[in-house]
Amino acid sequence: MIQWMHALSKHWIVTLMMGALTLSFVVWGMGLDQFGIGNNSQVAKVGNTEISGLEFQRTYRNFLRNQSQRMGQDITPEMAEKMGLGQVALQQMVGRTAMQNEAERMGLITSDGAVVQNVRGMAPFRGTLGTFDRPTALLARRLYHAAVYDNIYVPEPNIPEAIGKLSRAIELDPGAFCAALELGNQYLRLRDREGALRAYRTSFEHAPQSDSIYDLLADQIRRVESEPLENIAALRNPGIE
Repeated sequence: MIQWMHALSKHWIVTLMMGALTLSFVVWGMGLDQFGIGNNSQVAKVGNTEISGLEFQRTYRNFLRNQSQRMGQDITPEMAEKMGLGQVALQQMVGRTAMQNEAERMGLITSDGAVVQNVRGMAPFRGTLGTFDRPTALLARRLYHAAVYDNIYVPEPNIPEAIGKLSRAIELDPGAFCAALELGNQYLRLRDREGALRAYRTSFEHAPQSDSIYDLLADQIRRVESEPLENIAALRNPGIE
């Protein structure tokens, strides 16, 4: 790996800018402007790609956060300085940038058009007709999560508010079968047979037939149609597992 990096560095000339003094200002955020070092100042240059001070600050903060989690304690500026974490973070950025440059040179980078096409085909971004419908699909997902984690699975559930959010989520994206399933569970909780059947049937219509939840929904609908509701347990929701 080290030999490969050395070879790569010969191909992509890496130029560190402003020296250790500038790096320390960027790392610790010691008022960059008062030293004449703006957030857009160039900290390093790999080939023709520049690494700005703002970009390094953002990456370094995330780097410190991850290191603190691994160590199980907050890393102070003094500790980070002794450990040389600023230099490590910058070296990682330089290495990643060099690899990206080399990948672009070799034609291994996916085009923006291909990425867009791939995202458009992802299930979370598809609307009722299977077409790209990001705004409504994302809003429906947010409403679903808010109902589940803010109103249902909490010490003091608010079922009417949860039903309102879940109903709205299904209006925005009827294909969100997990939201419909959870809505059926809440109506079942209130002993509302018609509401539970309506929601479970909606979920059944859109659930993947290859998943076990499809058969479970069919059985749940049969039971809700004919059995006392107090004898029926809520269905396992694959959307919150």
